[in-house]
Amino acid sequence: MRRLVAERRRLEEAVVQRTAELAREKQTVEDQARALMAADEERRRLYAMVVHDLKNPLTPILGGLDFLEMGLRPDFAAGPQAIETMRHATRRMLFMIDRYTSTVRGSSGQDQPATGGCPRATCWPTWR
Repeated sequence: MRRLVAERRRLEEAVVQRTAELAREKQTVEDQARALMAADEERRRLYAMVVHDLKNPLTPILGGLDFLEMGLRPDFAAGPQAIETMRHATRRMLFMIDRYTSTVRGSSGQDQPATGGCPRATCWPTWR
């Protein structure tokens, strides 16, 4: 009878220990799931922002190209502003592409892209 009581206590202790282990593992899995959902939401938010910012600058670029197509005459005062608008939109697009690329590569464990020590916006030709 003593042996049965001792075996029962041992088994009860094993159940308590295993239950505690399972609770810790469950908490770990729940924490990981929350972290993955937060990362996925950030990825979706960044993707939506990048898509918008890649499409949005195209309008002033195309409009500016229309101005250039008309020819920059000395009496055409809007010409320099159109060129500056295109330049700004292009730099913004390049910045967003670089940011997105860095984020995607950083989150996947890949190396960061080499910039050659020159930020893209400053390396972009000014055409002035």
